Amino acid sequence: MSRSRDRRPIGAPIERIGLPAGLIAVSGGALMVIGAFLSWLTTTTETGGSTSVSGFGAISGDNSVAGGNLNDLLATGGLGTYRPGLIGLVFGLVAILSGGVVVSARPRARRPFRIAASLLLLAGIAGAGWGVLRGVAPGTGGVFTDGSGDAGVGPWVTASGGVLLLLVAGWLFAGRADRTIDAADRRHRGIQPS
Repeated sequence: MSRSRDRRPIGAPIERIGLPAGLIAVSGGALMVIGAFLSWLTTTTETGGSTSVSGFGAISGDNSVAGGNLNDLLATGGLGTYRPGLIGLVFGLVAILSGGVVVSARPRARRPFRIAASLLLLAGIAGAGWGVLRGVAPGTGGVFTDGSGDAGVGPWVTASGGVLLLLVAGWLFAGRADRTIDAADRRHRGIQPS
């Protein structure tokens, strides 16, 4: 029987040992990306309604500026920008790419997922840390008075995605998705007896 270079019989299914970890990592990254576009700051209006601001400044709710963007208002006053969702978006995309690598990899080494695990750890720390920080202290968005705005759901979705990434990174660093190396793989790959 002929064997391929990675010691699988020809026609045998590809060993996808990182599939569960990679899919969870992609899910955590997707949560962070979705959280970036959700409401990050909410407040009540004078009429008793509510207004929310997304992670990229889109304003919605019962307000005369609903449908606008907070960044346009801040730019006219020279106050900067409001884009707290940017961190979740960037690190969420890094996590999705890293999770995709873990899903599609056919590892040949003993610890094949260490680089992906490092990127997932970094993205998880950024997502969980930033999400919890903005969830506990949502800020003013440059237009509200201190204490008048509450955190929306965006920071908490970002934080939950970050926690998933931390769990997956721990799983990969612990070697739970590593394949076992058999005696045939431990042999020196130099000159082999025929």
